[in-house]
Amino acid sequence: MKILKKYKEKFFMDQEMYQEVSSEIAAENNQIVRTGSLLVMITLAVMSLVGFFTPALHRYLTVYMSYFFLGLSSFCVSLIKKPKLGIEIHVNVFILLVLSFGVILGAYLSPNELTVTYVVLMLAVPLLFITIPKINNGIILSTILLYIVIAGKMQPRDLFQYNMIDVLVFGILSMFVSAFLTNIKIQRVYYLKKNAAMEQEEREAAETAANYDKLTGCKNRNALAWIYEENVDRTVPIAVIMCDLNGLKQVNDLKGHVAGDAFILKIANSMIECFGQEHVYRIGGDEFIAILRGEEQQNFDAQIAMFRTEVGASASVGVEVRESMDIDFDELLKKADAKMYREKQRYYAQHPERKDAHQAIMEYQEILASAGLGIWHIILKDGEAPRMQVDGKMAQLLGIESEYM
Repeated sequence: MKILKKYKEKFFMDQEMYQEVSSEIAAENNQIVRTGSLLVMITLAVMSLVGFFTPALHRYLTVYMSYFFLGLSSFCVSLIKKPKLGIEIHVNVFILLVLSFGVILGAYLSPNELTVTYVVLMLAVPLLFITIPKINNGIILSTILLYIVIAGKMQPRDLFQYNMIDVLVFGILSMFVSAFLTNIKIQRVYYLKKNAAMEQEEREAAETAANYDKLTGCKNRNALAWIYEENVDRTVPIAVIMCDLNGLKQVNDLKGHVAGDAFILKIANSMIECFGQEHVYRIGGDEFIAILRGEEQQNFDAQIAMFRTEVGASASVGVEVRESMDIDFDELLKKADAKMYREKQRYYAQHPERKDAHQAIMEYQEILASAGLGIWHIILKDGEAPRMQVDGKMAQLLGIESEYM
């Protein structure tokens, strides 16, 4: 039983594996048919030309020209992406065409010679293709029978018997070898496809890790940098929506970071729902930005109104829309950020009990901006209050926890 199982694995095709790579096999077979039919046309054109100028070969011209046009037909069919009868049938017809030519050449045109051409073609041609073994073996057997019928009438008895031994031996050998190699070829195509799919998955995973935020599924700051490659300075209309969560620190302190993550996810999902995942970026722990291009003003307004309704007082939002080329994209970001900051100021003015270190940092940044230093990112160290030189004086901000590093 083990021997039979081993024999089956080597010589019988795995149908499931074949079906999975059938399109790749069809494309490969079609390319071989195209090349093979071109070679057949060239060979028969040369043979026809020689036969035309050689009186002794005039009687062969009809056969040469017939197979030349059959080769031409096969070449033309191979150029069609989806032949009417299917690529698999086309491939089998081509194999039958070539082997039958070997039979005609060996048994009819050269009846007094050894049948070398047919034997060579019978060994070589089936090995070029990936075909279903039982169909391939059927083609070989049919051409052997054709050879027996023609050669039995045309060849001398002794030569016929000698040639028959060669044809049968090499025919059986061709059937076994082609079945064995077909299985190996299918495995090759299958594993190449699997490896290509795995490499594609790895590339996509690496791209996702590099350009997408793991927690929210939004694009990250790295992906935002690519937007400058997309001619955003020439895009109108374009809208920028800046969003900053209100009270994230209190949620983390009172309910834990799991609740904080849930809070972040809630706002991220609202942005994705309103603006689309491909347009939303997480650019900080509690900061998001959405960039919409090409939409009409009324669509912008509807999307932004829906988002404001969903988030309510959970986040501060700043929106800036550019409908002309008067300002560049960086200026558009600054204006949206300024509007978001003013809205956050109003929120903490109404809820002073919720003012946290994050808000204090924003006020500190405003002091720096008013001093002409622009917006600075404050780096905090464990156990130390941040310090920065402003107009020759030492500014100090107290009570900020190191989690904001």
